[in-house]
Amino acid sequence: MAQSLLANLADLERYVQVAYYEEIAEKYAYFNANSNGAITLVNASVQGETPTNGFFAVNTSNGGRRDTTASSAYTLAGLVQSTFKSIVLPGYQLDATSVSALKQRGISVESYATNAGASMARNQLKQTFSAAVSALVGGILKSSSSYNDVSTASANNTASISNLVDAKKKFGDMGDSFAALIMHSKAYYDVLKEIGASSVSAQTQIAQGVMLSGKLTDILGCPVLISDCTTLTVAATSALPAYYRSLFVVGGGVQIKEEVTVPMNSDLRTDLQNSPIYSLVEYNQELLLKGMSYAGADEPSDATLAATASWTQAATSIKDIAGVALISQ
Repeated sequence: MAQSLLANLADLERYVQVAYYEEIAEKYAYFNANSNGAITLVNASVQGETPTNGFFAVNTSNGGRRDTTASSAYTLAGLVQSTFKSIVLPGYQLDATSVSALKQRGISVESYATNAGASMARNQLKQTFSAAVSALVGGILKSSSSYNDVSTASANNTASISNLVDAKKKFGDMGDSFAALIMHSKAYYDVLKEIGASSVSAQTQIAQGVMLSGKLTDILGCPVLISDCTTLTVAATSALPAYYRSLFVVGGGVQIKEEVTVPMNSDLRTDLQNSPIYSLVEYNQELLLKGMSYAGADEPSDATLAATASWTQAATSIKDIAGVALISQ
């Protein structure tokens, strides 16, 4: 049984890695084309660029990040603990029991592992996009001069064409420099109601949890990406209603470069045939936010990246930062 398991694990590693890299290459290229350069995602494994000065690293199994410039080493014990404690999707683990179950259901290891590799790639894109949006939120909202806040107004307090245009006005004579608009779905559908449902053209899924709008792209002069990233919204309180952030982002607003490995890992035990083997993604990231330098805590979550205190404005003018925002109910 142990020898059979090891043979299946060799197949698993090969199929997972091939599927992962093929999916990453396809999805990142498609996403970058549709974001119009506002958010650029570079994967060194498939695009030939290697980050050198990333300020955090990410582990996809639990979303934890660590500061790559910290003095304390990232120990093997820490890696194992953070990597293995939260395997959330099927297809990441293979052991003697699961191999037997697959065979009984007529499912090949190739099919199982291929689906796992593609799933890891899609989830990596989702997490990387979320980090990019969170950094944009923190950087753009750093200065009160770079956003239009209508969330507490008694009227006209939702997302609308006029309110979005007022946000664009913050860039003055550079107001036509935005490469994309990123909106929470609630704000997006508020604008759709304003312009009339009959004017809406098809929406396209460009990543897991990210849509590209048709009609609003024509009206606002740049692609419109719709996502329910948690940092695009702030929950209601007893004193204030929920509010939503819409981000106009310039070309080159944020760039994330990644260096990736897809290792196979074994939870070593004396009983080899029952030893589970995990396939997972580990990657370092370099995040570059236009006009800003990072000043936040080590191991930043998305919430930390979205905090204005995590960023220092390096650019003198807001016209030289990543963009402007609308804050609305």
